[in-house]
Amino acid sequence: MSAQYQAYFLQPMLEYIKDKQPEVRQAAVYGCGVLAQFGGDQYSMTCAQAIQLLIEVIMVPGSREPENVNPTENAISAVTKILKYNNKALTNPDEIIALWFSWLPVVEDDDEAIHVYGYLCDLIQANHPVVLGENNSNLPRIVSIFAEAFYREAMSVGHAESTRMLAIVKQIEASPDIFQACINQLTAEQKAALEEAYRAAAAIPIAQ
Repeated sequence: MSAQYQAYFLQPMLEYIKDKQPEVRQAAVYGCGVLAQFGGDQYSMTCAQAIQLLIEVIMVPGSREPENVNPTENAISAVTKILKYNNKALTNPDEIIALWFSWLPVVEDDDEAIHVYGYLCDLIQANHPVVLGENNSNLPRIVSIFAEAFYREAMSVGHAESTRMLAIVKQIEASPDIFQACINQLTAEQKAALEEAYRAAAAIPIAQ
Protein backbone atom coordinates (compact mmCIF):
# COMPACT_ATOMS: atom_id res chain seq x y z
CA MET A 1 0.00 0.00 0.00
CA SER A 2 2.76 2.49 0.96
CA ALA A 3 4.56 2.01 -2.38
CA GLN A 4 2.14 4.25 -4.25
CA TYR A 5 2.92 7.10 -1.84
CA GLN A 6 6.71 6.80 -1.94
CA ALA A 7 7.13 9.95 -4.00
CA TYR A 8 5.38 11.94 -1.31
CA PHE A 9 7.06 10.78 1.87
CA LEU A 10 10.45 9.17 1.18
CA GLN A 11 12.52 12.19 0.21
CA PRO A 12 11.09 14.48 2.91
CA MET A 13 11.65 11.77 5.52
CA LEU A 14 15.30 11.40 4.51
CA GLU A 15 15.80 15.16 4.53
CA TYR A 16 14.20 15.55 7.95
CA ILE A 17 16.66 13.06 9.49
CA LYS A 18 19.10 15.98 9.72
CA ASP A 19 16.61 18.69 10.62
CA LYS A 20 17.70 21.25 13.21
CA GLN A 21 14.65 20.59 15.38
CA PRO A 22 15.03 17.51 17.63
CA GLU A 23 11.31 16.71 17.43
CA VAL A 24 11.41 16.67 13.64
CA ARG A 25 14.53 14.49 13.61
CA GLN A 26 12.93 12.10 16.05
CA ALA A 27 9.84 11.67 13.90
CA ALA A 28 11.94 11.13 10.77
CA VAL A 29 14.31 8.59 12.30
CA TYR A 30 11.41 6.73 13.87
CA GLY A 31 9.85 6.55 10.41
CA CYS A 32 13.07 5.05 9.06
CA GLY A 33 12.88 2.34 11.70
CA VAL A 34 9.28 1.52 10.84
CA LEU A 35 10.18 1.40 7.15
CA ALA A 36 13.06 -0.98 7.85
CA GLN A 37 11.01 -3.27 10.06
CA PHE A 38 7.83 -3.44 8.02
CA GLY A 39 8.53 -2.02 4.55
CA GLY A 40 10.11 -5.06 2.95
CA ASP A 41 12.60 -5.38 0.13
CA GLN A 42 11.10 -2.55 -1.91
CA TYR A 43 12.64 -0.15 0.60
CA SER A 44 16.07 -1.76 0.87
CA MET A 45 17.79 0.96 -1.17
CA THR A 46 16.05 3.66 0.87
CA CYS A 47 17.26 1.98 4.06
CA ALA A 48 20.81 1.95 2.70
CA GLN A 49 20.51 5.68 1.96
CA ALA A 50 18.99 6.39 5.34
CA ILE A 51 21.62 4.55 7.33
CA GLN A 52 24.37 6.91 6.18
CA LEU A 53 22.29 9.91 7.27
CA LEU A 54 21.46 8.23 10.57
CA ILE A 55 25.14 7.58 11.25
CA GLU A 56 25.93 11.25 10.64
CA VAL A 57 23.21 12.36 13.05
CA ILE A 58 24.28 9.91 15.75
CA MET A 59 27.95 10.87 15.52
CA VAL A 60 27.60 14.64 15.30
CA PRO A 61 29.09 16.46 18.32
CA GLY A 62 26.45 17.07 20.98
CA SER A 63 24.20 14.23 19.85
CA ARG A 64 23.91 12.94 23.43
CA GLU A 65 23.12 16.31 24.96
CA PRO A 66 19.76 16.36 26.79
CA GLU A 67 17.89 18.07 23.97
CA ASN A 68 19.27 15.62 21.39
CA VAL A 69 19.52 12.31 23.22
CA ASN A 70 16.02 11.02 22.42
CA PRO A 71 16.23 11.53 18.65
CA THR A 72 19.77 10.14 18.75
CA GLU A 73 18.66 6.97 20.53
CA ASN A 74 15.74 6.67 18.12
CA ALA A 75 18.28 6.93 15.30
CA ILE A 76 20.34 4.14 16.89
CA SER A 77 17.19 2.05 17.04
CA ALA A 78 16.49 2.80 13.38
CA VAL A 79 20.00 1.61 12.46
CA THR A 80 19.30 -1.50 14.55
CA LYS A 81 16.14 -2.23 12.58
CA ILE A 82 17.85 -1.70 9.23
CA LEU A 83 20.65 -4.08 10.23
CA LYS A 84 18.19 -6.67 11.50
CA TYR A 85 15.29 -6.48 9.07
CA ASN A 86 16.34 -4.71 5.87
CA ASN A 87 20.07 -5.01 5.27
CA LYS A 88 20.13 -6.43 1.73
CA ALA A 89 21.41 -3.23 0.13
CA LEU A 90 24.13 -2.60 2.73
CA THR A 91 27.62 -3.10 1.35
CA ASN A 92 29.44 -2.90 4.70
CA PRO A 93 27.21 -4.37 7.43
CA ASP A 94 30.10 -5.43 9.68
CA GLU A 95 31.53 -1.92 9.67
CA ILE A 96 28.13 -0.54 10.59
CA ILE A 97 27.70 -3.15 13.34
CA ALA A 98 31.06 -2.09 14.80
CA LEU A 99 29.91 1.53 14.82
CA TRP A 100 26.52 0.57 16.24
CA PHE A 101 28.15 -1.40 19.06
CA SER A 102 30.25 1.64 19.95
CA TRP A 103 27.08 3.72 20.48
CA LEU A 104 25.69 1.48 23.21
CA PRO A 105 24.21 1.60 25.76
CA VAL A 106 20.92 3.32 25.02
CA VAL A 107 18.93 4.18 28.11
CA GLU A 108 16.36 6.89 27.43
CA ASP A 109 13.64 5.22 25.36
CA ASP A 110 12.29 1.98 26.82
CA ASP A 111 10.34 1.06 23.69
CA GLU A 112 13.33 1.41 21.40
CA ALA A 113 15.75 -0.15 23.90
CA ILE A 114 13.91 -3.45 23.47
CA HIS A 115 14.86 -3.53 19.79
CA VAL A 116 18.45 -2.51 20.42
CA TYR A 117 19.16 -5.01 23.19
CA GLY A 118 17.24 -7.74 21.41
CA TYR A 119 19.49 -7.32 18.38
CA LEU A 120 22.58 -7.22 20.58
CA CYS A 121 21.49 -10.54 22.08
CA ASP A 122 20.96 -11.91 18.56
CA LEU A 123 24.52 -11.00 17.61
CA ILE A 124 26.03 -12.38 20.81
CA GLN A 125 24.14 -15.65 20.53
CA ALA A 126 25.22 -15.91 16.88
CA ASN A 127 28.85 -15.47 18.06
CA HIS A 128 29.24 -12.45 15.82
CA PRO A 129 32.99 -11.71 15.78
CA VAL A 130 32.60 -7.93 15.57
CA VAL A 131 30.55 -7.83 18.76
CA LEU A 132 32.39 -10.51 20.73
CA GLY A 133 35.82 -9.23 19.72
CA GLU A 134 39.02 -11.18 19.27
CA ASN A 135 39.18 -13.94 21.89
CA ASN A 136 35.91 -12.63 23.35
CA SER A 137 37.68 -9.43 24.37
CA ASN A 138 34.42 -7.45 24.28
CA LEU A 139 32.68 -9.49 26.98
CA PRO A 140 33.46 -6.95 29.73
CA ARG A 141 31.94 -4.20 27.60
CA ILE A 142 28.87 -6.33 26.90
CA VAL A 143 28.32 -6.96 30.61
CA SER A 144 28.81 -3.25 31.27
CA ILE A 145 26.22 -2.34 28.62
CA PHE A 146 23.71 -4.76 30.11
CA ALA A 147 24.39 -3.57 33.66
CA GLU A 148 23.96 0.07 32.66
CA ALA A 149 20.69 -0.75 30.92
CA PHE A 150 19.36 -2.31 34.13
CA TYR A 151 20.78 0.49 36.28
CA ARG A 152 19.10 3.14 34.15
CA GLU A 153 15.90 1.06 34.00
CA ALA A 154 15.99 1.01 30.21
CA MET A 155 14.94 -2.64 30.38
CA SER A 156 12.35 -4.06 32.74
CA VAL A 157 13.07 -7.41 34.32
CA GLY A 158 10.64 -10.01 33.09
CA HIS A 159 10.66 -8.82 29.50
CA ALA A 160 11.85 -11.48 27.08
CA GLU A 161 14.91 -9.47 26.05
CA SER A 162 15.87 -8.85 29.68
CA THR A 163 15.69 -12.58 30.27
CA ARG A 164 18.03 -13.13 27.32
CA MET A 165 20.44 -10.51 28.65
CA LEU A 166 20.59 -12.14 32.07
CA ALA A 167 21.02 -15.58 30.50
CA ILE A 168 24.03 -14.29 28.55
CA VAL A 169 25.57 -12.87 31.73
CA LYS A 170 24.93 -16.19 33.47
CA GLN A 171 26.68 -17.97 30.62
CA ILE A 172 29.72 -15.71 31.04
CA GLU A 173 29.58 -16.40 34.78
CA ALA A 174 30.37 -20.04 34.02
CA SER A 175 33.95 -18.90 33.29
CA PRO A 176 34.95 -17.41 36.66
CA ASP A 177 38.11 -15.61 35.53
CA ILE A 178 36.41 -13.96 32.58
CA PHE A 179 33.38 -13.07 34.66
CA GLN A 180 35.53 -11.52 37.37
CA ALA A 181 37.24 -9.38 34.74
CA CYS A 182 33.80 -8.24 33.60
CA ILE A 183 32.59 -7.46 37.11
CA ASN A 184 35.78 -5.61 38.05
CA GLN A 185 35.11 -2.85 35.55
CA LEU A 186 31.52 -2.21 36.65
CA THR A 187 30.61 0.69 38.89
CA ALA A 188 29.07 -0.08 42.27
CA GLU A 189 25.71 1.07 40.91
CA GLN A 190 25.96 -1.22 37.90
CA LYS A 191 26.89 -4.20 40.08
CA ALA A 192 23.94 -3.52 42.36
CA ALA A 193 21.59 -3.14 39.39
CA LEU A 194 22.74 -6.44 37.91
CA GLU A 195 22.31 -8.23 41.23
CA GLU A 196 18.86 -6.70 41.65
CA ALA A 197 17.90 -7.79 38.13
CA TYR A 198 18.91 -11.35 39.02
CA ARG A 199 16.86 -11.24 42.22
CA ALA A 200 13.84 -9.76 40.49
CA ALA A 201 14.02 -12.31 37.67
CA ALA A 202 14.26 -15.17 40.16
CA ALA A 203 11.15 -13.90 41.94
CA ILE A 204 9.01 -13.96 38.80
CA PRO A 205 6.70 -17.01 38.85
CA ILE A 206 7.33 -19.51 36.08
CA ALA A 207 4.32 -19.81 33.78
CA GLN A 208 2.66 -23.20 33.92
